[in-house]
Amino acid sequence: MMDIPLGQINNIKIEKSGDGITLRGGHKVHIADCPSDHASQELAVKLCEGRVLTGGLGLGLIVEKLVKKENVSEVIVVEILKELKTLVWPYLELNGKAKLIIGDFKHYLRTTEERFDWVYLDVHTDYESFSLKHELGEYIRLAERLVPSSDRVLFWGQMDMIHCPAWRIE
Repeated sequence: MMDIPLGQINNIKIEKSGDGITLRGGHKVHIADCPSDHASQELAVKLCEGRVLTGGLGLGLIVEKLVKKENVSEVIVVEILKELKTLVWPYLELNGKAKLIIGDFKHYLRTTEERFDWVYLDVHTDYESFSLKHELGEYIRLAERLVPSSDRVLFWGQMDMIHCPAWRIE
């Protein structure tokens, strides 16, 4: 279980859920400290090295895992919910290797001149949503200009989507 205290700012809430905690915005669960959410990030944790850009902080699950890797030099996190800077960021073990930028991730992808070795899109998915599929495709296309090759853009739930024909991103 993560060592983040329960709390709430505006409608963003960290609450107890079973043996762990959940990040909730209004009625929507963004992420939970549970085995399935940890498992959904395994591919990115295994592959990422060097400078890593991630869109979305959530509970910081992937950030804590990435900064513990010797071959990860820096993790830049872009998060739109300013409340997470207070509710989550101070409680993460970052090993001096992470930086938080409060802002819109799509805008950051469009405007940054920085380059990264990997980009991880922490987008939670409704597998049946055409608009979300389109949105994810747009994020991927924007992120591809920041990395050495297009196979260095990963996203949350990627392994599940690979096996779902409706989710082929073109």
